[in-house]
Amino acid sequence: RRNRGDVTIDCVGSSGFKHWAYDAADLAASVARAAAQLDGTAANIIWLALGRNDSLLNLWNGDLTAFGSTVAAYYDALYAACGSKPGFHIYAQTALVATAEGTIADYRTAQQNAATGRAWVTHIDGTSISPARAADGLHLSAAGHVTVESTLVRPTLGY
Repeated sequence: RRNRGDVTIDCVGSSGFKHWAYDAADLAASVARAAAQLDGTAANIIWLALGRNDSLLNLWNGDLTAFGSTVAAYYDALYAACGSKPGFHIYAQTALVATAEGTIADYRTAQQNAATGRAWVTHIDGTSISPARAADGLHLSAAGHVTVESTLVRPTLGY
C-alpha cells in the first residue's frame, strides 16, 4: 500500500497477462489476488496496462477472438469479485507505441472492444504518448515510466 499525496494506491504490480488469465484456474487465482489487494476503504482502482508481451507472445497465435474474450472474462471476473467495493473501476491501458509495431494494433483494438459495454472499465489509449525507452529499445526507461505516470495515470485519476 502506497500513499501518493492524497491518493492511496493499494497495489502496483506487473505480471504477464497470459500467466494470470489464460485458463480458469489462473483467472480465479489472479482475481483473488487483486481482490485481496483492494481494501475497500478508498477508491478501489485497477490500472491494467497490457503490453507487447501480453499480446504478441505465441500463446494467442494471432487469435484475436481468444485474446479479446480472455480480456473480457478478466474484466467481468474482477467486477464480480470487487464491483461492490467503493469506487471500484478498471482503467485498461493498451500497449504503448513501439518501433516495430507488427500486429499489436489489432490486439489494442481487441482490448478496446472488450471494454465496450462495461461501465466499470475505461479504455486508455496507450498510443497517445511516446515515452523514453531503455537501451533495448523496447522496455521503458526510468524517464519513460515517469512520462506514463505524468501524462496518462495522473491526469486520468486526477492526482
